[in-house]
Amino acid sequence: MEYLAKLKKKLFTGVSAPVITLIIALVTVSAVLWVLWRMNLLTSFLDSGAFQTTAFLLALLAIIFGSIQFWDARRHSSKMEQVAESMSTRYIGVFPKDMDDIISVVGLADQELLVISDCADYGSYSRPETHDRLFEAVKKAREKGITVRWMVYGEKKAQEALTRQFSESGFEETLKSHKFRNYLSFWPGIQAPSSYQEFLKLILNKERDVADALLDKGVELRTISEDVWLFFFMQDRQDAVFLFEDIGAQDQGLAFRTRDAKLVETFCGIFSRYWTNAQPVTRSPR
Repeated sequence: MEYLAKLKKKLFTGVSAPVITLIIALVTVSAVLWVLWRMNLLTSFLDSGAFQTTAFLLALLAIIFGSIQFWDARRHSSKMEQVAESMSTRYIGVFPKDMDDIISVVGLADQELLVISDCADYGSYSRPETHDRLFEAVKKAREKGITVRWMVYGEKKAQEALTRQFSESGFEETLKSHKFRNYLSFWPGIQAPSSYQEFLKLILNKERDVADALLDKGVELRTISEDVWLFFFMQDRQDAVFLFEDIGAQDQGLAFRTRDAKLVETFCGIFSRYWTNAQPVTRSPR
């Protein structure tokens, strides 16, 4: 008896109740059919109304089982997502998929936001609608008195970053892309450029407009003149979204979210080092 109990425990550990029920039902039906076959009654049983009723009940049982398994899978999937979100560091996607988490980080701030990015209009080209939400979140943070210190590339480095992202050889394809058409339609007053240089100027002018708007909201904006391998948005030195900027051709940066104390401390050190040597941004002349 003890051996059977142990065997049962090994067989059914981790197996859900619906699965056990289905197994028992299948074993029972198989046993009944075997008995009928041994008694030479199987053929008459298959031709009888009892078989039709049994088949209906089994089909109903299968539907119920499938439904229970579906909801059980949904429940386990939800638990897996909760576990993933509770991890101190987790992968959240490739830019611009990080922007929703960035907006979340900005919204959680109570005292301070520290930001390093390539440009002030982060995501305005790739996801203009989400960029608009990000700007509104930063605006609300400033209205609550939250300090926002933000570093971006200076003009020379910003242009270098743009030429890496948008090559002159691919200019015609860029003009035909869905992203560019969406960019033109979303931002009022922007005209389609007739040359590659006009295109770069258009993008840079948009960044300056956003930088001016951030300065108007009281954001402390500074520029850095060296390449940065890491961008991040951090709230209250506790929670950050960070992105590796330069990971090779065609890739736009792998993004992660972290609450890891050591990582956050490292990012704060990086920010302090850059901030000391960064140049304050003033409003563009009109």
